[in-house]
Amino acid sequence: MPRTLLLLLLAALLLTGPAMAGGKKPTRPPDNVLRMEPFMIPIPSRGPYAMARVQADIVLQDPTQRDLARSQQPRIVGKVIAESWEQPVGEGRITAEDAKALKQRILDAARAALGDVVLDVLLVSLVER
Repeated sequence: MPRTLLLLLLAALLLTGPAMAGGKKPTRPPDNVLRMEPFMIPIPSRGPYAMARVQADIVLQDPTQRDLARSQQPRIVGKVIAESWEQPVGEGRITAEDAKALKQRILDAARAALGDVVLDVLLVSLVER
């Protein structure tokens, strides 16, 4: 009897789990997306210590290119940071246009490092500090 009750409770929990979570199953990103490690870019117009934390996803043509993209990440980040000092993003605050410019800057750096395997760049997080 206790074993049957335990099995019924376990079945009820398994059936109500997705309903309690809003009916949505957790999804994982596609295999052709590489999430870059977060990095900081300078905002010189706000002072020498003003920074913005950036995290982006690189969308690749082929999932087998993820290891290559991961190995080239320091090169991509270095180029973006160097360009951020030369041509700052934002005049004190980062606006939507500045975010688009930053996305294009990351896309250009990724294509320079990886070639035509890069389809797009998605900004995941952009936080001023």
